[in-house]
Formats: sequence, C-alpha cells, structure tokens
Amino acid sequence: RVGIGNNEPDVAWLEIDPQSAKDSDLVAVPLQDVLLYPTLYPGEVYFATGFPVSLKQVSEAEGHREITLPFGIYGTTAVDDAVASNAGALIVLEYPKQGIDINGNQVEVEPHGVSGGGIWYCPKQEAVPKQVWEPGRLKLLALSKAYLRRSHQVASEPMHIWLTLVRNDIPELRDIIDPLLQ
Repeated sequence: RVGIGNNEPDVAWLEIDPQSAKDSDLVAVPLQDVLLYPTLYPGEVYFATGFPVSLKQVSEAEGHREITLPFGIYGTTAVDDAVASNAGALIVLEYPKQGIDINGNQVEVEPHGVSGGGIWYCPKQEAVPKQVWEPGRLKLLALSKAYLRRSHQVASEPMHIWLTLVRNDIPELRDIIDPLLQ
C-alpha cells in the first residue's frame, strides 16, 4: 500500500502466511514491545534502523552480480517538540552523517534507504546488557518516513499511526488493534 498525496504516509506491508513464517524462523515484535504513544526524553538514546544504500556493496561471484545492503543501526537523540511539529512529523531525531562501521572505522552514512525502518527506544538500565540487540529491552516506537537533509534529521511517524493504517486496511485485525489504540 502506498500513500497518495502530500499528507499521506508512503508505506507498505506484507502479509506472511503463518506456516511460512514459522518455517522461516521469522521473529515478530510482540505488541507489548511497541510503544504506541511514546514520550521522547532529551539525552536518551534512540536507534534508527534500516538499510542505508550508501553502505551497499556490489561484487561479482561465479558469473553473477551480488548486491549486499547491510542492516544499519544508528544511535541518536531526540529533537525538541517545536522542531518536530515544524517538520510535519510527530517524532524527529538527529541524524548526523558520521557513523561507525562494523570494524570501528568512521564512515559517512547517507540515510537514503532507512525510510520504513524502525525507531527503537532503549530505557536506561543499571545493569550492562549482555548484547546490544536484546529482545524485550528495546521498544519499537516509530517508523522512519523522511530524511530532512538541510537539518540532518529523520522524521518518523509513531506506531499508533501505522497500526491505524493496518487496522483500516485489514478489517479482521480490528478486534486486536482497537483495544491497543484506546
């Protein structure tokens, strides 16, 4: 599904056959790990995820072209409410282009390709986690929709917006989604 017009989100989703998902070992984000109406806190870390095209690697192997798009995780902070409302989005995060690759080298990462990726919140914890991406520790709060190039910011819509779109498009899910949106 693709949004039409300036004020509609550009979004797509796939329905996966439950047996196919089970056979593929796909893991979903449980609804209890989704923050529908998030409050952003200055100084807290948020993670923007996606597949930045600027990190694309192309190689030739055995007569065919192989294209790899690495999964990117970018730690950032929230922009204040005034900036967010001026950007036309409910959540705006800083996105300076300097990043660090998997080998610890500094790289410039253009966020093209991050749209549609998750924005995750990790509450401060006293205990140091065993791993960075620990299920249940990070909470999904938004999906990226635009990169504001001049201000180096990523604009995102909170999850209640996306669940409303899913609810309206797939009526059989209304009984599950409606109680969450209240």
